[in-house]
Amino acid sequence: MAVDAMVEITTRPMNQAERDLLQRESRSLGMGFAIVLSFLALLGGGFLSALLRGIGQHFGPTHSLFAYWIGWAIAVILGAFAARAYFAGERHRTEEARLDLENSQVEEILVIDADVVEISIDALEEPALVFRLDERRLLLLQGNWLFNGETYGADSDRSLDDMDPEFFNGLRTPHSFPSSSFVVTRFPLSRQIAAIRVDGEYVAPRTLRVKYAEKHCSVLSDCEIFPGTLHSLEQSLADAHDAVRNET
Repeated sequence: MAVDAMVEITTRPMNQAERDLLQRESRSLGMGFAIVLSFLALLGGGFLSALLRGIGQHFGPTHSLFAYWIGWAIAVILGAFAARAYFAGERHRTEEARLDLENSQVEEILVIDADVVEISIDALEEPALVFRLDERRLLLLQGNWLFNGETYGADSDRSLDDMDPEFFNGLRTPHSFPSSSFVVTRFPLSRQIAAIRVDGEYVAPRTLRVKYAEKHCSVLSDCEIFPGTLHSLEQSLADAHDAVRNET
């Protein structure tokens, strides 16, 4: 029978470094929206304007020029709708980040002796770890930030040659993760990660293949506590996915 982990969740005031990090994350989401919108508008505009201009040439130069600009207008409108749909979840996260800044609090999650699994890399584009907190709760950590040394307070200038493949995050002791004891600092509303403090010894996660993990994890945050068990992880992720969809 699996033993429950020791879990303690506390809050404290946000420090300046954490505030700066959250502000950078919020700005990057806005820039991403602008980049995707520009790309879609340019790609669609070039195609539609050329197509409609070719059709308009059969009716004369005036019609050709008019059709050319109509093509660009349609592309911009469609690009805006496409980008809006693509960033629907990101807009929600941006609003949550704004509220986190107003609230000026961070959450610290202490976890000791939790069973941990890695979702197979062939099921996800980004790394993901799931920890068993107790018989009813799981902790999901996901994102390429798991491989970022700054997350653990390590040297941010290390190269790929410095990564040790024996450890999940590529970092040697004392920054190897996952570990038997650690503290996750996150922003409570957006559930974005501020830092992880590694306190215990390294624990190698076992790998699980989870169907539809990419779909289910796509709407979940970087750090998510949700109902479920490791034995029914696929269904637990599906239920968490549906719960988030119903909220937005």
